[in-house]
Amino acid sequence: MKKAEKEVETLEIDWKLNPEDLKIEKLGKLKYLKIKVWKPESVEFWLSRLNPEIALEELILQCWEDVLKFEHLAYPSILNAASFFVPENIVMSDEQFLRMSNRKSLYRADTLSSKVLMEFVS
Repeated sequence: MKKAEKEVETLEIDWKLNPEDLKIEKLGKLKYLKIKVWKPESVEFWLSRLNPEIALEELILQCWEDVLKFEHLAYPSILNAASFFVPENIVMSDEQFLRMSNRKSLYRADTLSSKVLMEFVS
């Protein structure tokens, strides 16, 4: 796992549960991340290990069981990722939405006001 911490730039995860004995502390050089998991806790497990000083080039995330909250994704490397693709609904406030600075994004956020969406588009 030391190699993953220092060298891996692309990672794809497709697990129902994270292995309990997985000992990755940081993913220092990661640029491309694709995650398919069942629970938001598994999302946080991986995102908390990203280098906050490096924005991802691409994040693709699918969480099968629960609704994602903005708090699950509120990491600098995610908020500033160049490409952000999450087909599930994300519960977030207008203020949280405006914190995101992705160049390209696709997600559903039913909790946003039409006012902030119009402000964003204008």
